[in-house]
Amino acid sequence: MINWLLSRMWFRLGHVWLRMGRSSRAAEAFEKAYKGDTSLKLAIYWKGWAEFKAGRPEEAVREYNRYVSCELDRDDYLAEAYAMIGLILWGKHESALSSYERALRVVPHPSYFINGGRAAFELKDWAKAEAYFKKAIDLHPSNYEAVKGLACTVLKRDDFDEAEKRINWCLERDPADHDLYVARGWIFEHRGQYREAIDALLEAVRLEPDDVNALVGLAACYEEDGSYEDAIKYYSRAMEMEPDNAKHHYLLSNGYYLLKRYPEALEHFRKARVLDVDRKCTDYREYYAEQHVAILTACGLHEEAKAERDALDAAACKPGDST
Repeated sequence: MINWLLSRMWFRLGHVWLRMGRSSRAAEAFEKAYKGDTSLKLAIYWKGWAEFKAGRPEEAVREYNRYVSCELDRDDYLAEAYAMIGLILWGKHESALSSYERALRVVPHPSYFINGGRAAFELKDWAKAEAYFKKAIDLHPSNYEAVKGLACTVLKRDDFDEAEKRINWCLERDPADHDLYVARGWIFEHRGQYREAIDALLEAVRLEPDDVNALVGLAACYEEDGSYEDAIKYYSRAMEMEPDNAKHHYLLSNGYYLLKRYPEALEHFRKARVLDVDRKCTDYREYYAEQHVAILTACGLHEEAKAERDALDAAACKPGDST
């Protein structure tokens, strides 16, 4: 009886320490509560929470795993323990998804479907992500995060009409959501509606000026629209934020080439090649290779242009070709 009373006292004291922000003391109290009465399994759950609040994620996962291994029946805390493991292991998306799926087997809560959908999205499992977001919407039709998640997922499948419908629904409720303007810009760009794409991406950049992807997307739309000066303006902003990213220099080289500002085009192409030592931007390097020859020729560097041309011709000749 005394152990039972002491156990409950430590359990209550653990919650007091939590409310006071003394998470480490709370974790100690919950451990003592469980040791005093091993039937008080909930103390393990709360120790996991205290460890998480104390900034010790590995210890938190260990305690949550200890809790779920107790072979408990259907229990909201059991589902939440799985969900917390998913949250802590978020960077390991497969493990996170597995934890959310275990939580869903206990309690089919909309938040678990949403987080499971997000984990599936990160794993590029579009079908599973879409299914989970739709289940969350079935349970809670006005859940903003579920609708937004579904919009982003169907956009990955190039279902532009469905994505646009969901995006518009979200923007009616939160007209300041930067991600939605980026997505809307993507839709308009793929439809060839560059002015509409520009308007959407300008709003995205206004809301988050440091979004490199929005800046590059905006520059690309200006380029497609024939507004090369504006394209260079936004490519330059992206380059200023990521000066060592070869991709930005390739894109800037192309912008200057379109404006017939060949020395600047050559400068950025050469800078891109220097930065692209790991050849992560091989697609850009190859796509603009012919243009590089034209830039060298326009700059009067005929010998270098010939060498580049010969190298391209040699690369184009496969083994066994007669050329």
